[in-house]
Amino acid sequence: MNLITSLMPGVRQVRTPLAVGGIWLTVLLILVWRDWSALSAEHGALVELSRLVQSMGLVAVTGVGAFVAYLLGSITQGLSSWVAGKIQRRVAAIERSVKASKLKPLARWRSYIYRRDAKYPVRGMLMDAISRRYADAGVQPDVYLAFPLSLLESQLESLSLQLWHKAPDQYQESDRLRAEAGFRVGVALPIATLGIVLGAVIAWWISLAFALGALVLVMQARLLRRERLRLLANALEQGLADSAILSSTARFLSKAKVPARATLPLWHAATAVGLNRAGSTEGHEMAIFEGVNEISQELDFGTVEWKDKLDDLMDGVRSIFEAHNDPEGYEFFERMVAEAQQRAEAALAEFDNGSDADDTPDFSGRRAWNSR
Repeated sequence: MNLITSLMPGVRQVRTPLAVGGIWLTVLLILVWRDWSALSAEHGALVELSRLVQSMGLVAVTGVGAFVAYLLGSITQGLSSWVAGKIQRRVAAIERSVKASKLKPLARWRSYIYRRDAKYPVRGMLMDAISRRYADAGVQPDVYLAFPLSLLESQLESLSLQLWHKAPDQYQESDRLRAEAGFRVGVALPIATLGIVLGAVIAWWISLAFALGALVLVMQARLLRRERLRLLANALEQGLADSAILSSTARFLSKAKVPARATLPLWHAATAVGLNRAGSTEGHEMAIFEGVNEISQELDFGTVEWKDKLDDLMDGVRSIFEAHNDPEGYEFFERMVAEAQQRAEAALAEFDNGSDADDTPDFSGRRAWNSR
């Protein structure tokens, strides 16, 4: 059983490029076979190659064909992933629009999206994992909300190897989901191409059927990836895997110099410093961007005091960056806030209180602030 378990990741690794290359070879053979007479008359090397193949045994032909298929699949697999990624990102953008829409004809689709998101509560699990790490480090409650979830979500793929020793069953399941998703993404493009060729040779509806099949494979791959991320997020939440950046940030925040009764924007600033010390430039910028957005929740743009409140918040932010010797971080934070303030001031200057019953100065200013 241990031997099979050790071999399975390697088998899964070989399967996808072999299948992808096999389908591309099928497409090539159909094109060559269709015009064999003209091609063989024009290229004598094809006739010689045909005779060579006929003189080889079945085992030799199978071996050479498998090698060529694997090589071709390895070369073209990246193209399939790129096309599938484009499709998946487009579908994700459409789903965001559907969720934001209130049109009744889209109600069923919205319901499906919410049910699916509830089935794969990755972000909720990540929030629980952050909260647990912070509690273990002695960080006060609610501070975990300042940690950028997108950063931790982007790290989940790299956590799978930690399960190899701690939770081998979960690792095997994670690897299976990764391989199944990769297989579907890999074969989608060659299958669609095969459908186009068969449609040109036989009937047009074959192309449509193969294209729909390829699209279904891409969507299945998307769900399989969600399932894998859910598994990895659960492993992180249960302590079966650990994020070095998260743990380092939690330790930093437990000793960070933060003003008393600090609000969430200030904790975003402290989190940015902690992520910078943990070596995550990306996380440093994410925390600052989210901190700038969070500031808008602390301001009431419908009052004349909102700028005074902003100055008070920025004093607190500056004290955090200065206390931890991160002047570059404060400069970046200050620049982002200045740009957001300019947008909010411009929106408030143009605001007409009677233009829309649902619009208010506070809403108009906040919307402009976050419209980066």
